[in-house]
Amino acid sequence: MRQLYLGIIAVFLIITLSACRSYTLFKTPKSPPIELKGDIKYEYIMQPFDRVVIYLYKYPELAASNLTSATNNNDEHDDMRGSMLDSEGKISLPLLGRVKLSGMTQPQASRMLEKRYAKFVKEPSVTIQVVNKRVYVLGEVRNPQSIVIDRDLTTLFEILSNCGGFTDSAQRENVIIMSHDVHGKSTLRRVDLGTFKRVVMTNILIKPGDIIYVPPDGWKEYNLNFNNYLSILRTINQVAASYFTLKSIFD
Repeated sequence: MRQLYLGIIAVFLIITLSACRSYTLFKTPKSPPIELKGDIKYEYIMQPFDRVVIYLYKYPELAASNLTSATNNNDEHDDMRGSMLDSEGKISLPLLGRVKLSGMTQPQASRMLEKRYAKFVKEPSVTIQVVNKRVYVLGEVRNPQSIVIDRDLTTLFEILSNCGGFTDSAQRENVIIMSHDVHGKSTLRRVDLGTFKRVVMTNILIKPGDIIYVPPDGWKEYNLNFNNYLSILRTINQVAASYFTLKSIFD
C-alpha cells in the first residue's frame, strides 16, 4: 500500500514539474526572425483558372454573351460569376476568339482588348474584373474564413474587421502574413499590433492570396497543455479509486 501511495505521489510530482516547465516555455516564447516588409507596390496578375467578368461598354452583348451572372453581386457566389480562364490562361470572346489574359494585370488586359475590339467597333471601352481574389485568415480571430476582395490591395484592419476582430487569446504583437509572388516564392511579414505606436509605424497592406495567421498567446497554449495533464491526473485518480474499492470489497 505504501508503495502505491509513493508511486502516485511521484507521478503527480513529475506531471506538475513538466507543467511548470511548459508554462515557462510558453510564457516567454522566442519567435523566429521574420522579415518585416516596407512599402508594397502591387498589381494583381491574372492566372489560369481565374474567373473574370468583362464589361464592354456600349456593346455589352459582344463581351458578355458567353459569361454567366455578370450582374450577380452576392459575395457568397463570387466564385461562380464570370467565366473561367482555361489552363493556358485563355478565354473565348465574340469576334476575337480565344484570347490569353493570364500574365497581365487587369488594366493591361483591358487595353489589349480595346485595341482588338477597335477593329470591329467604334471607341470600345473595356473593364475586366477578377472575381475570385481572396485573402485567408486563420488562428485567433472570432470568425476565421476566406474573404473575397475586389481590390489589388486592402488593409489588414479591414480584413480583421470582417473576421470579427481578435479573440481574447490572440497574440497581437506577432501577427504573421504569408505572401506568394507569381513565381511561387513565399515571404513572411510579422506585424506588431500590440501598441498604437507600432500600428502607426507599420505599413499593413494585404494583397490577394495572402494568408494571415494570428497565433495564440502563451496562456492559451499553457492552458491547453495543463488541461492535458489534468486529464492524466483524473485517470490516475480513477484507477486509484477503483483499486481501493476492490481492495475494500475483497478484504
